Amino acid sequence: MNVALISIGDELLNGQTINTNATWLGEKLSELGVSVKIGLTIKDCKEEIESALDFVFDNVDLVILTGGLGPTKDDITKKVLAEYFKTELLLNQEVLENVKSYFKKWNKELLEVNIQQAYLPKDARILPNKRGTASGKWYEKEGAIVISLPGVPHEMKGIMEEYGFPLLQERIKEQKQISRTLNFQGIGETYIAERINDLLLSLEQKKVKYAFLPAPGLVRLRFDTQNESILKELERTINIIKERLDAYFFGEGKISLEKVVFDLLQENHKTVSTIESCTSGAIATALTKIPGVSNYFKGTIIAYSNEIKEKQVGVRKELLIKKGAVSEEVVDAMAKKGREIFNTDYCIATTGILGPGDSDGVKEGTVWISIASKDNIIKKCFHFGSGRNRNREIAVLTALNLLRKVLS
Repeated sequence: MNVALISIGDELLNGQTINTNATWLGEKLSELGVSVKIGLTIKDCKEEIESALDFVFDNVDLVILTGGLGPTKDDITKKVLAEYFKTELLLNQEVLENVKSYFKKWNKELLEVNIQQAYLPKDARILPNKRGTASGKWYEKEGAIVISLPGVPHEMKGIMEEYGFPLLQERIKEQKQISRTLNFQGIGETYIAERINDLLLSLEQKKVKYAFLPAPGLVRLRFDTQNESILKELERTINIIKERLDAYFFGEGKISLEKVVFDLLQENHKTVSTIESCTSGAIATALTKIPGVSNYFKGTIIAYSNEIKEKQVGVRKELLIKKGAVSEEVVDAMAKKGREIFNTDYCIATTGILGPGDSDGVKEGTVWISIASKDNIIKKCFHFGSGRNRNREIAVLTALNLLRKVLS
């Protein structure tokens, strides 16, 4: 199933609003094994909407439009689509009651323009909006599906999660689409491709599609096929890929790296703490997203300054002066002291220069990560490049992956 995303709104074109809807939809559709083939951002006007629909209908099976639905006069998508699909707008009593309830709940005056929200196309399937008054619509034409959604992000996401995606999953199952996603940390997509190029070529010849989905510090590799006869071969190939890239592979599907680490801590009955400088508590934040982690994660100290490294963690002042805060000796001392402070099996320590720019002779993107246990300490210096927030994201994932390898 190929998809076109059409984002409607002048505010998206003039830079007043960032188009987070398209990013979110692209990510979620990829998880379903659906490929976004076309992305368009257009003005909120009749001619542009009709022209965009004419263009994408020849190229995709599913069109998702966001924006242009609402009570104001410039929200015209509903009327344009009704004309485009040659249907009429009728008052939907159920939706009208929902609109009235919404305004009553928030103690707001119900205006005539709000009542107009309950006029919906006769021949479309209505996707209820529990967070606002603009309903989603599901049209079908010549074998293609068109979903129209409000542009308000939390309303759009609610409609898709509760109604849109479940309906799409039914259609995908009918097409017998088979998808597998492998997750990697610490290796780029070009390096992955180089190591498994022979396997990718073999799968391609058997009509298995693949796609690399990179993000800061992560790469997801997705396989899609409708050929059930090669499932056993696909499974064998995936197992070979896991073996070749064992140091980087951390799980399949939607699983997060922090969840993998949590599962390993639980399985091994181990505890962990963190002493964080450049990551400023982000590793602890990632771990504490997981319910039940309090049994295995004991705490953190954000030792951003040398003063805190010395007075709260116990790193010797002489060491900080002689070696510098961003050094192997200091990160090791932080990890060892942290394990003692929190009385944990492991302690992760980080120190580095995230940027922008170099500092004290240390290049931007340089990060030392150390993990101390009772009998051992592993450490490594990384060079992540430029971009402060990007470097922090990658450092967190890298630290978690190091702990995963220690626990595995």
